[in-house]
Parts: sequence; structure tokens; C-alpha cells
Amino acid sequence: MPFCPHCGKRIDHLVYWECSVNEANFYGDTYGDFETVDVSECGYDCPECGVTLFSDEEDARKFLKDDVEAQLKAMGSLKEE
Repeated sequence: MPFCPHCGKRIDHLVYWECSVNEANFYGDTYGDFETVDVSECGYDCPECGVTLFSDEEDARKFLKDDVEAQLKAMGSLKEE
């Protein structure tokens, strides 16, 4: 199980979030036919401290499988902030 390079806690999942633009039809009282038309930003955060570790799904997947390169990438991304 990997550990967060920011808080040092062992984690078995990441929290996914996204900022997206959604469209829907408005009928006066109700909305229908919701559709996501654009995702402008997303991230995978540590569930313990909330720091965003990745913005790429494949990197996040590798990290959760204890991939050493993904661990180092997460550590490097924290140094850039």
C-alpha cells in the first residue's frame, strides 16, 4: 500500500475531483437531459490530507499499485508547488 508523500500516511485510494461544464434542458420546474460538455480540470487527492497528487488517471493508477516511478513523480510534483 502506498504512502502519501505529503503527510506520510498509508492510503489505499485517492479522491477524484473534477471541474466540469454541464448542460441541461430547463423546463420551468425541472431539469432534464444533463450532459457533461467539458472537463477543464481534475485531480486525484490524498484522502488523509487533501493534497492533489496527480492530474493523470494512469499515474494515479500506477501509484496505487506501488509503482516506484509513480511514487517518485508524486514526490516531485509536491516540490514544484
